[in-house]
Order: sequence, then C-alpha cells, then structure tokens
Amino acid sequence: MGRSIASRFSYFLWGLHFIEMAYRYTNTDKWGDAWYSNLKPAEKLLFNYLCDNCDIAGFIEMNIKRWASDIGYDKSVIEGALKGLQRGFINSISGDCIYLRTYLKHQKNLPLNPEKNMAHRGIIKRFELYKDKFNIESIESFLEGASKGLQRGFKGASKGLQCPYGIGSGNGSGKGSGKGEGKSINIEFEIFWNLYDKKVGDKNACIKKWNNLKDVDRQKIIDTLPAFLSQIKDKQYQPFPATYLNQRRWENEIVASGQRFPTSKGDPQTYINKDWKPLP
Repeated sequence: MGRSIASRFSYFLWGLHFIEMAYRYTNTDKWGDAWYSNLKPAEKLLFNYLCDNCDIAGFIEMNIKRWASDIGYDKSVIEGALKGLQRGFINSISGDCIYLRTYLKHQKNLPLNPEKNMAHRGIIKRFELYKDKFNIESIESFLEGASKGLQRGFKGASKGLQCPYGIGSGNGSGKGSGKGEGKSINIEFEIFWNLYDKKVGDKNACIKKWNNLKDVDRQKIIDTLPAFLSQIKDKQYQPFPATYLNQRRWENEIVASGQRFPTSKGDPQTYINKDWKPLP
C-alpha cells in the first residue's frame, strides 16, 4: 500500500540532505576552453577547489588560510592564483566573499524554477542572504551580468532566467518583487577595480565614469588591461584609476618597454618606468 507517513518524511529529509551533499557536475569541456586552458596550474586547482566548496548558489566566504591548507600551497601562492582567476568571479562589496560566475550554469540549475524545483528554492535563499554583500537588486540581472562579464570564459550566457523572486525593485534596494530598471552594465566596476589593483583616488567618481562607458569600451579595457599593466615596471608610475579612465588609456597603443604613451604634458603619472623622461 506504499510508504507510511513517517517513512515518506524520512525520505523527504534524506532528499534535503542529498541536495546539500557534494555531488556536483563538472564541465569536462573546460580543458579545451581558452580561458581555462591558459590558467596556471595553481589557478586551475584553486578554481576546481572553489567549485567544490562553494554553496549551492556559487557563493563562498574568503578564507585564504584554509584554502592554502586544504590545497597544500603557501598562502602567497593562493593569493596569486586568485588574481589570475579574477575574471571568473565577482567580489563582494566588502571583499570578504566571492561569487563564481558560471557555477549555476554548469551545475545545470538555470533557468531557476523554484515552484517545481526544491533545490532552486534553496539557491534563491542564498541570493537573499548575500544580496546586501553584492548589492543584488534582482537575481536575473545579477546572473545576466555575471555571465556577460566572462566573455572569454565558458561560452554561453545565463539568459532567460525565469525566476519570479526579484530582490528589490527599480534602482532601490527595497523588498518588492520584479526586475530593476537601471542601466544594464555588461561588466561590473569591481572587476576593473580589482584587476587594475591600484585602489586610490575617488572610487565613486571612477564608478560613475565606468558606468557611463559603452559596453565595447568596458570589454576592451578588460581585454587589454593585462598587457597595459605588464608594461609598468614600478607601481608608483601606474596611473591612478581615474586618470586611466578619464584619459581613455585603453585606446593607446601598447608600446615596447622604454617608450611612453602619448598623454598630456606635465602628467606626473605619464611614465611606465623610471627611465622615461617628461614629454617635451
């Protein structure tokens, strides 16, 4: 005649436990992916570790000391690997947590459908828990931006999210339901801020400038920034982020070491290395 109520309840609890267990998908195609294959060994290992240890939504609290101990690397190696992986995750506002951009997609959890999938309800609860840390106004917008920000990474965008539980409405952070109506940003400012790695000056002014750029400019910045920074031999000569954005330095041709970029006369941050001379 079927299971008893007690038996069904026990089976239900086992199912809940199974959802939280560490049985997860792995994308075997990642070994042929351009972004992943160009990672250093320590970066690949850390990426796999984060995918194994993040929560069911893709969030994980920063704990470099623990990660180094688990993986068997020095703390400095893990910190370096994190820098190499920055295109693959989003930092929280306070920098104490990260979100893995493509995690939900590769766990085959998109689109979210909390009405039919119990696991998706748990995922949405995690987004609600972290909404203030990441300034999440709607889950849909956040996931769409996360996917677009990794254009060189795993192919495919997390579009078509059918989740009725928006977090906040409009441009505010209220508790209403629905999508935000603000301007969609293809790459979040924090990605640039962390990659540029010279956190000085007026950050709010930089955010405003970043948000006013065209999508194509933001993408070009992220694509060319590693080459730009590799030209700088001494960090004290690296332009302030505001200078870089205001003078549209990403449009400058990357030149050989010992030469200089064509910038305004008298700019104290014109030089790439100590051997340069002021512009005539």
